[in-house]
Amino acid sequence: MRTDFKVNYYKMCESAIELQEKWKPVIGDYVKVKNYKKLQIIASINNIVLYFESKQNYDKKDCIWIPSKEQLNRYLKPYGMWFKFYEFIHYGWKKYIQNFKSEEELLLAFVMQYFYKKDWKNSQWILHS
Repeated sequence: MRTDFKVNYYKMCESAIELQEKWKPVIGDYVKVKNYKKLQIIASINNIVLYFESKQNYDKKDCIWIPSKEQLNRYLKPYGMWFKFYEFIHYGWKKYIQNFKSEEELLLAFVMQYFYKKDWKNSQWILHS
């Protein structure tokens, strides 16, 4: 169980509105509850109320989904996506290696750039010009 995500990754996830809106919670998802420091893991779900291992429960709207590397890798499964990811890293390596400190950050940057035409700049997602 990975719980050592970096602060920048939390910010990237929270700002990725498109992913947050499409998120359908499942048991085992990592979640950052607004105004709560500790990362939570969903233990059960009842409509829009999420129940956590810590015995707390929160409404989905108060939660930020923190996708795992495995969940982000699902975006690469369709045919040809690994090649697109390779191009993303290869041609933008110097630009991206300096900005991202984890595989999750790099994968999220790819997902946002490829699917939503956004880049992570100055702690926010910016549309390509």
